[in-house]
Amino acid sequence: MKKIADNIRLILISSIVVVAFLFLIISVFRSGYFYMFDQDEFLHSQIAYLIFKGYKPFINVYTSWIPIFHWLLVPVLAINDFSFNSLLAARIFMIALFAIRILLGFLLVNKLFGRKVSILFVFLFLFDPFTVFTAMQIRPDNLMITLFTLGLLILTYAIFNSSRLLLFYSGFILALSILTCLKIVPGISAVTIIFLIYAFSRRNFAKGIAFFSGMFFAIFVAVAYFGLQNSLFQMMQQVILDAATLHKSIYNWTGLGYFYAPGNDNLYGLSGKPLNWVYVWILPILAFMGVFQVIQKFFTEPDSNHKQKIIFIILTTAFIFHWLSLFFYHSVFLQYYIPISWFYALFSAVIISHFDKLIQKFVAVNLFYRISLFILGTSLVIASTAANNRRATVFSYEWQYPIVSSRWAKIPKDSYVFPFMIFRPIADPFLPLFSFTPGLPTSIINRYPPLLKTLKNYNVSYVFISEHISYYYIIPEIKAYIGENFAQDQQDKELWIRR
Repeated sequence: MKKIADNIRLILISSIVVVAFLFLIISVFRSGYFYMFDQDEFLHSQIAYLIFKGYKPFINVYTSWIPIFHWLLVPVLAINDFSFNSLLAARIFMIALFAIRILLGFLLVNKLFGRKVSILFVFLFLFDPFTVFTAMQIRPDNLMITLFTLGLLILTYAIFNSSRLLLFYSGFILALSILTCLKIVPGISAVTIIFLIYAFSRRNFAKGIAFFSGMFFAIFVAVAYFGLQNSLFQMMQQVILDAATLHKSIYNWTGLGYFYAPGNDNLYGLSGKPLNWVYVWILPILAFMGVFQVIQKFFTEPDSNHKQKIIFIILTTAFIFHWLSLFFYHSVFLQYYIPISWFYALFSAVIISHFDKLIQKFVAVNLFYRISLFILGTSLVIASTAANNRRATVFSYEWQYPIVSSRWAKIPKDSYVFPFMIFRPIADPFLPLFSFTPGLPTSIINRYPPLLKTLKNYNVSYVFISEHISYYYIIPEIKAYIGENFAQDQQDKELWIRR
């Protein structure tokens, strides 16, 4: 009878977990698909479009990213002939990429900490509004973190199975992640430092060579490719040197902790101080408790599996490196939390599971703890689902569709636009959105022809000027030229058309 009762309880609990997960994940995907497009998403889609049109990254179009992500994005956008449906197809692509990341994270955590912690990890990860808001946006950061997670998973299996081939693959994938986006540098630094110490301390040079050969091979391929494209110097300049300079010059910067303030309906989906706002404050605290528990286990169980320990050390070090890096950024936008959010969920799941084990002997306390977790978990599922669904409806992309469609109708497909209009050619290679904004380093501006010369030589017929930002920062001669040769569109006040 006891066995039957246990089976019934297991089926009941499993059914509740599955139903809760389905409600939550559907709302997460709805939010990712329907939420309005960020300017960065238009920018990355535009870079992919320009590559399709034959523009060379770093030569004909300025970019701070090695275009691994944009190369993948090209067929996704092209299949719908670079229309608004192309952007929606790209969102589906990003949702699929996020689903893969969830699966990879689950497999990694399950391998290291077991099934209970891995299930907890998934729920805690999906409760995080920072994750839901950014994880399905069209940006290279999300490919970067997916590759990083895959690299860690392969590295885990490589160490557990002493496989030099898997070490090579893991090094290659991890190098791809840093080539995709430099925001993963702290995590990659932790992995390489710890693995180097591990290989040398055990005098297993063959493993170290296999891992670093994979990394160097990926970097060699990138260097060779851009060398053959005659853009190696420009690539290194724009991706490494300029990226840091441009980041420091951001004028509308956001400080560390800015997004933790209440009342951000777009981010939290609900007004005021909803439960998911409380959650983002508690999650880092739980995560650091989880890190402490992992470190304590390392010192108190000296005879435990050394292969598992090395992965624990890599994960904790990567988390700490990423967390500390947040204090050194000039501006901490939401995408800067992408490399760290899954660590918050992972180590929070570890400590919650650890508490459960600690109090198992105390029946009443354990029962209270589990009931509390059930109530809190149910409340978070309800609150997160409501927030995600509201974000998908109240803040939908539907208001953007008529604006973009109207602009496409006014601007022929082969007409040059400055600074840029999505899925239209550009005249100036300096594509970023800062084209009319203050603070741009002259060391970068002076590399390119004067803007007035570009506007004249390419006979640019369409210029976009934001009334609230850009107009006030245009140099006088450009302002005068636009005033003399362009007329402001009566319906679209940001669009200026050549007379």
